[in-house]
Amino acid sequence: MNYSNYVSKAITYIQQHIDEEISLDKISEYVGYSNYHFHRLFKKETGYSLYDYIKQQRLIKASLLLKHSELSILDISTLSFFNSQEAFTRAFKNKFQIPPKKFRMLHKNIMNKGDHLMTNQKSTIPGWFKSGSASNKYGMAIDTNITHISNQSAKLFSICDDFHDEEFGTIMQQFKAEKFKGKRVKFSAFLKTELSNGSSGLWVRIDSKYYDMLAFDNMKDRLITENTDWNFYSCILDVPLQADVINIGILLLGQGTIWINSCQFQEVPNTEKVTELSPSHFVPDTPEHLDFS
Repeated sequence: MNYSNYVSKAITYIQQHIDEEISLDKISEYVGYSNYHFHRLFKKETGYSLYDYIKQQRLIKASLLLKHSELSILDISTLSFFNSQEAFTRAFKNKFQIPPKKFRMLHKNIMNKGDHLMTNQKSTIPGWFKSGSASNKYGMAIDTNITHISNQSAKLFSICDDFHDEEFGTIMQQFKAEKFKGKRVKFSAFLKTELSNGSSGLWVRIDSKYYDMLAFDNMKDRLITENTDWNFYSCILDVPLQADVINIGILLLGQGTIWINSCQFQEVPNTEKVTELSPSHFVPDTPEHLDFS
């Protein structure tokens, strides 16, 4: 995005002082504009009021702290200049479509390293790596005995029986989004499951270069919860123009084993329905009980 010199200067100031109190007076004085005219110019060029823009940048910073620090959510909410953890949670969920606690669990054990996000362990399956909120409780391997179309499959399996709520493991990989920007894509595969006490499925997440989660589907509304023979599954998402990295994989919550075979990632026509659950999925079509009856 090409901004005027005034707005670019203000954005630089915000990034340099994001951990401090920032006021319209300070920024207006810094760029040499009156409060009124600068605020109008900033909103016209960015689409945000100054304070909304600062809040969005602080939420992005908070998402990085959730991923890469051990700070409590309360401490992160305070550092992000929210009056309470509840207010922070509402704002965070509104931006990322997921509460901060679940966001942290989803990204646990994944760290930034160069142009890729990867775990600190060597992969036993070329191109794929293991991650998740409890990756040490899972193993991954190539299986040449249990296969479907091709002559070998990959499997993710639990290696202990002590699991807490929502702990999961995943086999995943990441790649640049450049070739898929503005397109509808499908990640599909054949899966087979043996689940002792868990659930599983495919997942896709699309991130921006600022680590915003732009789109996400983990089959939450259609997770596999029982033993199944080989079946075909897919996740379909639109790739926004601001996308930078696409993440794909299989996940296993709790105990069991999931096999994956014959993966495909491809562009699909808009006639294929997106599988992502938007916030509107969870709310009624119209206002209700406005007279409190």
